[in-house]
Amino acid sequence: MASASALPESGLWPRPLDSVIRVLVPRPPRPQNRGDAEKDVEILVVNGVEVKNNRAVKFDVYIDKPYGDGIKSTNSSELGVLAGSLVDLARLKGGRKLRLNLCLDWVLEEIGAVESPVLLVSLVPRMGSDITIGGNHLITNRRGALLGLGLGLLTWLLPGTAIAAPPPEPLSEFGPGPRPLNSTIRVLVPRPPKPSTYREDENVLVLIVDGVEVKDNEPVRLDVYVAKPDEGQVGSDDDLGEFAGSLIDLARLRTGRRARKTDLDMGITNLVKQIGAEKCEKLLVSLVPRTGAMVVDGVHIENFKAE
Repeated sequence: MASASALPESGLWPRPLDSVIRVLVPRPPRPQNRGDAEKDVEILVVNGVEVKNNRAVKFDVYIDKPYGDGIKSTNSSELGVLAGSLVDLARLKGGRKLRLNLCLDWVLEEIGAVESPVLLVSLVPRMGSDITIGGNHLITNRRGALLGLGLGLLTWLLPGTAIAAPPPEPLSEFGPGPRPLNSTIRVLVPRPPKPSTYREDENVLVLIVDGVEVKDNEPVRLDVYVAKPDEGQVGSDDDLGEFAGSLIDLARLRTGRRARKTDLDMGITNLVKQIGAEKCEKLLVSLVPRTGAMVVDGVHIENFKAE
């Protein structure tokens, strides 16, 4: 792995992501006077991710508590907890600009950093080149708090949503046509065979949630879990499997727009190995809505060649 570099704070952007970037990111103060129906969710925002070519890219984001100067090791096994990844399959030709939002509520508890004033964030490039972090613009949230370039943390108020688990039932595939995501959806997703021209070490499995449509201009959050199928039955919420990623859209700068549509791409190669599902022809995928109204067109898995 490329050597890691350290910064005392999250400034000095933009920066090329040609090696591991490790920075200390201050946490925002908690909002005051929260309503009973609201929950404060801390979100890591990676701003201005610019890809200057037409190739697929992937980078992982790890979170840890600072130790001393904030740096422990360049080994990925010691970077902390994997908070999420940005995967973009270059569906659009030419350069593109992206932003990654990661929910940290479970991460903070796992690393014991609920009360820590700063977090150690590591950006680890996995695939692609010509990636730059940090654009030439500033973003404000709807409460007027200013976010800097590059990396920032904000606390967002999301409506509290209690999602009832569906009763155990036979598993099936997603089926034709879109489905409203007003409760947890659990589906079997076939795995495509690995192309014969791909070596095992260069085949990347990507789970794609197609056509996530948001009906209004409110923030939304969708969590995705992956598990091995178990005798054709769905278990309880305690049996969702391993967390694969989230879609978080804060609905910034969308005044006057009543609907928007996006895809969610998640690299799951290591996750599949972790759950012992390398030989499974299908995977059990759970879509768990946390807040906001959404409609989903489908779920599928693709093989992709790492360059």
